[in-house]
Amino acid sequence: ERIYMVEFGRAKTGSPHMKFPDVDNIGFQDNGQPNEHGPVMSIMNGLKDVRVQFYRAEISRSAPLYIVSTDPTVAKITGPASGQLGSDLAQTIKFSALAAGRAAFEVRYQWQDGPVLGRLYVQVYQRKNIALRLHLVTVNGAGNPTNFFGKNCPHLADQQARLKWFIQQVNHTWIPHGIYLQPEATIYNTVWGAAQIGSASVSPTYNELVMGGALSPNRSAASINVYVLGQWTMGTTMALGVPVKWAKQQNLLYPVAPGPGVVQHLSNAVYLRSSQFVEPVIVAHEFGHYMELCSLANNGAVQQWHSTGDSVGGNPGVRDDLVSRRRMMYPIVSLQASSFPWRNDVGYGAGKTGGFISYRTLAQDITLGESSRARNAAAGGNFYAV
Repeated sequence: ERIYMVEFGRAKTGSPHMKFPDVDNIGFQDNGQPNEHGPVMSIMNGLKDVRVQFYRAEISRSAPLYIVSTDPTVAKITGPASGQLGSDLAQTIKFSALAAGRAAFEVRYQWQDGPVLGRLYVQVYQRKNIALRLHLVTVNGAGNPTNFFGKNCPHLADQQARLKWFIQQVNHTWIPHGIYLQPEATIYNTVWGAAQIGSASVSPTYNELVMGGALSPNRSAASINVYVLGQWTMGTTMALGVPVKWAKQQNLLYPVAPGPGVVQHLSNAVYLRSSQFVEPVIVAHEFGHYMELCSLANNGAVQQWHSTGDSVGGNPGVRDDLVSRRRMMYPIVSLQASSFPWRNDVGYGAGKTGGFISYRTLAQDITLGESSRARNAAAGGNFYAV
């Protein structure tokens, strides 16, 4: 049995931010790190002034406490500069990520080398770039609207600048995991016509959309193609991430019946609808799909390519807690319908989907370990267009 008198959590309420990473506190056991017992978080090497919140959960305000890094060459604590924690129940810890590796922030009693009361494990990742090719798509003569992702963008240059800004907002979710979405310098003005959308529709269906992505001009084989359209016929869906494995499983290979010498392509890509503002964390979720975070087939799990969330209802077996409400890839659908208002804000704003991506691995929940699984997928073969 272990008693934890101190806790750690995200230091900011609101949208995900690269310098305010979330903390994985799903229990204090980790199959991947069996000798560690405590919460864990990560950050990208080179970031400074990163912040995490410390809490005196079960210990007096008068108890003298110190915060100490086990390896300042990896993660150096910069605030409080002396290392001595104040008497407040909550205090922000500041640190810098100086080298790839793993360290622990230890809370020590009475002295800097006193007894350890708790630890926060910190993984510093080396930056990994994921190449993006951005396309502003005109579909059978219909381009993107002036109201472009919630901002008036009457000119092409305005839309290009807005799209670059938007991708940087998406990056705030992934940078703490050492992943950087790196757009190419050129944003392509890509035209889909009869060869891509044969029905001449300006609002493609799902089948037309994925075919257009596979047959698109300017398509890159060395980047994730991000197609931005003004409209499509898929209800309220604002973004869609199609990974290579999903495209293969669904046989999204075009043209369906190629002639001699014609190369077939898969429809793996990220598709965005620009007609209204969409929260960047929702698009970060779709990049998570592209990184196969919901592509689970092991341990008897149903092969799941899309997470729809769990409807709590009267089912006592469905977990509805601070973890499930924070998770980016498995957002629980009751989030905005809770009868308890305090449950509607789990640190990302009232009624907002969380941006938490899990670190630890547990045999009881194969959906965990998302941080390393995303990085492994991005480093694997056939990650980009096929």
